Order: sequence, then C-alpha cells, then structure tokens
Amino acid sequence: MSKKTKENNVPAVNAEPFETNADLFEKKTYTLHKPMCIAGKNFTELELDFDSLTGADLEYCAAHAGPNQTIQILDPSYQYHLICRATKNVNLNIIELRQFSLVDCQALTLMATNFLGNAVSRTIEI
Repeated sequence: MSKKTKENNVPAVNAEPFETNADLFEKKTYTLHKPMCIAGKNFTELELDFDSLTGADLEYCAAHAGPNQTIQILDPSYQYHLICRATKNVNLNIIELRQFSLVDCQALTLMATNFLGNAVSRTIEI
C-alpha cells in the first residue's frame, strides 16, 4: 500500500531533493510508483544517466518530438524521448513510457526538466 499525503490523498512520491546542481549530472535510479513490464521483464527501477547524453541525442529528441514543440525544456514529448535515451537498464521506448502511471511520468519529466534547466544555467556560468 502506498503512502498518501494528508492534504489531498495522493500517493507520496519518494523524490529526495538534489543536494547540489552537480547531483543532477550523476547517474540516478528512479523507483517506479507502479512496476512495469517492459520487453517481457518486470521493472521496479529505471537507471537514468542524463549526463551521458550527447548532442546527437538532443537532435534525435527534437526530430522525433514533433512539429508542435515550442520550448523543448517544457515539451512532454521531447522530455519523453530524452528520458528514453537516458534510461540505461532497459531499452525503453516512448510507447512503453506513455503507459507508465501519471505519478511516474510526472516525476520522470520533472527530472528531465531539472537536468535541462541546470545544464543551461551551468553553461551560462562558464
């Protein structure tokens, strides 16, 4: 049984805040709210390594996100493609990702948004 917050009876997400911006650039393990069957195997965790992505990955995400994307950092389709590219322990595709629970999709897209936003601010500081 999952924990519920007192305020709104919504499952609590086990997401600890990042200690520093550098934490965003390390490999992360995300525990799924609901286990998923991907390619015939059950998964309870995703290993994400956003820092391993390259310009080619960003180009791929932009090309496959569709013509309606306005601001990539906020575009769910772009973020979903980015999450799939960053996932290392399973060959995740966007169709499978779209089947994840809303809690998991929101948490994962927040991780992608935080990474992209901090990657931009990190570049500006240099």
